[in-house]
Amino acid sequence: MSDMWDDTTWNEDGELVADIYTKPSDDEHDPDDDFDDEPDNDDTGHTYATIDCGGDCGGCVALVVDDEVVSGPPFHPNCQCSLNLSDIENADYHDSHLHQDVASDRSVDTRDIKWLKMALVKLGYYTPDSRAGESNKRLNQYPNQRLFDAIEKFRKENKIKETGAVKPGHWTEVKINEALKKERMDKMKISSEGISWLKDKEDKILDKQGNHIIYDDRTGKPVNTNEPLPKGATIGYGHLIKQGENFRNGISEAKATELLRADIAIAERAVQNNVIVPLSQNQFDALTSLAYNIGAKNFANSTVVKYINNPNFHSSVYPNLESAWKAWNRSQGEISNGLINRRQNEWDMYNRGIY
Repeated sequence: MSDMWDDTTWNEDGELVADIYTKPSDDEHDPDDDFDDEPDNDDTGHTYATIDCGGDCGGCVALVVDDEVVSGPPFHPNCQCSLNLSDIENADYHDSHLHQDVASDRSVDTRDIKWLKMALVKLGYYTPDSRAGESNKRLNQYPNQRLFDAIEKFRKENKIKETGAVKPGHWTEVKINEALKKERMDKMKISSEGISWLKDKEDKILDKQGNHIIYDDRTGKPVNTNEPLPKGATIGYGHLIKQGENFRNGISEAKATELLRADIAIAERAVQNNVIVPLSQNQFDALTSLAYNIGAKNFANSTVVKYINNPNFHSSVYPNLESAWKAWNRSQGEISNGLINRRQNEWDMYNRGIY
């Protein structure tokens, strides 16, 4: 048999793959790397911004690409949404990762192919072509049909109406970037510095042996072992005692830390599930502290979350994020100096990175 095909291969669909496909770049890129910064791409020259147009439905979002409105109001009848020049000028613009349109029927920039593959691998839509030498950490920069199939699957599952080319800054890329940010957020955890900060801020009462004992969260006073538990019965680092839990004999430091980490996990999920914009570690830690203190449900419905998720949001009650944050200053219906101080400390952590 002729050896003319020795240096070529076929993919799993029986399609011949050219030599260049068998040679991914030598550098390995871990799909778990942060995609908020452009991977290997220089300045593409394209920018985009999404702008909430207001209205009653809450779903009217304009898209501005390279200073041109490509999608804007009116979106549908009976919705009082609007978009003006100041909205466009003051919008939060992002750099596109793409240099030019990406389509199967035209020449493309190979950097764009590499970025799309990396992004869609991370999101679980693109399967590397192993017959072409690809793996999750070794992706080549050449287009193939499975990439465009992955793009269409992403569009379908995310209800994106665009068809054809993936254009810089348009909805397909916007939604890919949003999904990448959400994926990154889902992996964030409070830092060890944040846990230490929480331990310092939460009330605790120790006995002579150094064990944590039950106290009334409202008064800060210990609860005698023979007394009925008050409504705010707490132990360790702010753990509200639940029905069926028995800590009458106190708990060790290790147990107190275990309870704290379990309670923090609930607060972490509240931040992950409700905040849709990227956060720095200090911002995530501060929000986790707030969610831990006020409760996951209160956090999810808070004006704080609305301000963080939408730079164009405005409340007639709280004029800015700081005032909305510091409004959580009541315990048992009464203003608490301790909570006033805690909110200020959380705000310093969020805004200035001070622990």
